[in-house]
Parts: sequence; C-alpha cells; structure tokens
Amino acid sequence: MTWTRTMPSHAALVAAALFATCAMAQGEYKTVKIDGDHYRAGVKFRTSVKVGETATARLYIVATDGWHINEKFPYQVTVTAPDGVSVTAKTLKKADAVTFSSSKVVFKIKAKPIAAGKHDIKAKVSLGVCKKEQCVLHTETLSWTVEGTGGK
Repeated sequence: MTWTRTMPSHAALVAAALFATCAMAQGEYKTVKIDGDHYRAGVKFRTSVKVGETATARLYIVATDGWHINEKFPYQVTVTAPDGVSVTAKTLKKADAVTFSSSKVVFKIKAKPIAAGKHDIKAKVSLGVCKKEQCVLHTETLSWTVEGTGGK
C-alpha cells in the first residue's frame, strides 16, 4: 500500500487567507434575545463593520406557547443610535416588516458607522400577541453594540 500526501495549492492557500480576512473584516454575527410572556424577541447583527459601510440587523418577534402575532396591532420599532452611527429609518411600522405572519414578524434595521469605535444601538419594540380568548401588549427594548472599524 502506498500513502501519498497531497498539499493544497498556492492558489487554494491564498483563497483561504482572503476568505478568512474578509470574514474578520465584516465582523461576526451575534444575537441578543429576550424571552417574554408568550413571545421571543431578538436582533441578529454584525459585531463590526467598516466605517462608511452599511450593516443590516434583523429584529424579530416570534409568538410562543400556542399564542400568535396580533395582526391588527400597530407594530412599531423606534431606533436610537449615537452620533457615530447613521440609521436609514428611525421608526419602522408594520408595513416596513420584511416578514409578517401569525407566528413571526421580522424587521431590517440598516445602520452605517460614520466614526470608528463602539456604538450602542437601541430598538424599542411595541408588540402584541394573542390566543383565542386574550391579547396582551408589550414594549421591549433590544440593545446591541456595533464597532466601526478602519475610520478616524
């Protein structure tokens, strides 16, 4: 029996290094979650982004425990960001949701660091969940930090 050892090509090593560099430059993804009464809310976001580039966070609300999303409730997300971050919309309404069903609501929040450093972003969410006999309204605030990299 003959054993041979194959070595990756130079091109494959360069491609792997470039992929790893790009992945680090874009930042890893992280999720912040809140388990509420009959729902779960959260936001998935990039931990860092180059100054001047836009990062899209996905804020979601999922009904749990046999409850459902109240389709008649006027869902609203109010986003606050510091001076070092620009957000495309400070207020998102039900019509802005990218997903709206009886089990889940998803909003996209676009933020662009305009200064280097860590920036705290907050989203205040007004939501309602129901079951056959009852509806409950909630307000939650989700907070996350995005680092602007490569800027001044």
